[in-house]
Amino acid sequence: MSRSSLLSLLLVGCVFPAAEDYAEALGLSASASGGQVDGLDVRWEVEDDWGTGACVRLRVSSASGDLAWWDLQIELDQPYDTWIGGYGAAEVTPWGTQTVGVIPYDGALAAGTSTEVSYCTEPAALPVGFSGTATPAAGSSGSSGSSGSGGSSGSGGSGGSGSSGDTGPHGGLTSNGWGLHWESAGESYGGQCIEFTLVNLTDEPLADWWAQVLLTGPTSVTDSWGVAGFTFDTNVLWIVPPVYEDSPIDARGSVTGTVCLDPWEEPVGFNVFGEEAEGGGSGSGSGTGGGDDGVTLRGELYDPDSGWIVRYSDGGSTETEHCINMMFANLSGRDASDWTARMGLDDDTIITRSWSFLATTSGGSNEVLIVPESYAEELDHGDVVWGGLCMSPVATPVSLVVHPIE
Repeated sequence: MSRSSLLSLLLVGCVFPAAEDYAEALGLSASASGGQVDGLDVRWEVEDDWGTGACVRLRVSSASGDLAWWDLQIELDQPYDTWIGGYGAAEVTPWGTQTVGVIPYDGALAAGTSTEVSYCTEPAALPVGFSGTATPAAGSSGSSGSSGSGGSSGSGGSGGSGSSGDTGPHGGLTSNGWGLHWESAGESYGGQCIEFTLVNLTDEPLADWWAQVLLTGPTSVTDSWGVAGFTFDTNVLWIVPPVYEDSPIDARGSVTGTVCLDPWEEPVGFNVFGEEAEGGGSGSGSGTGGGDDGVTLRGELYDPDSGWIVRYSDGGSTETEHCINMMFANLSGRDASDWTARMGLDDDTIITRSWSFLATTSGGSNEVLIVPESYAEELDHGDVVWGGLCMSPVATPVSLVVHPIE
């Protein structure tokens, strides 16, 4: 059957067995032109078809009472070559070439009302599945939907937010293939508590992660659970796993935790840092993979005098060397115009190579001198820098001393 014939049948509301099977697999109510998923009712139609491409209009309404927040991810029937644009009552952005993310400018959606968005692609790429989030408003019946799945990493875009009314603070953002959604979770120790959901919309799982959220103003963390949060009284909120050794986020997976802030400050942007599941990292260079010597290195070290930390993860091994990836973070509350570090090990070793840093030991000692490759490399408070090293024989990092130059 041709696409045009299929499209004609879809638009008049006929349901094919294949469509029913696909809808059932996704948890949708079977309907060839839409369905219900995660507390949302979604209907779509082609509003403009010029042969080589098309625009699709979607109407979203609540299937579970008044909503304080909603968002939507759309899975398409085929990849598109050209993203022409999205418009309507939400930020409509491509998350890869076969997924579209919808983050509303105003996340509130009353029962019995609907909102519309559209997107245009060449060639035409039609919806075949939906997932998303539906957060009931205070006093409204209905349950919250789960975090939506998405495609590979794409361009970022900001979503809606709010902090007034009975629902409390709520909103969402997208950035470089990730989504961040937040909603009010009461108060604790004088702080406004916010439940954050971080969604990995890429096709790459992370063995570990941490997020840096830019806020509208300085604030302090009064409490947190599910994740660890800290600001050092700045306008940057760090959200990190409470247990470093066991904190993966699968491809298209999510993690949820709560952080309480005093005073409440609105998120206006964010970035996610992470380590690939099979060695490597987001810095230049990578380990060897494999873990052939049976040793796995993973952990963190804190220098209380400088206020800096290093997180390290296994980069794999061969018969001749063992590699680790490292992330240094300046959490001192002061900007540094340059820095060096000394990392103590539990045994003597020789550094065989390094990347992003110059790393050396003195004649096979148990202390590594780490110097940035670039002279006078600035690292402001809250910023991180990635790198790594390989050594032989393997030794475990046990101490850290950083010498920042302000």
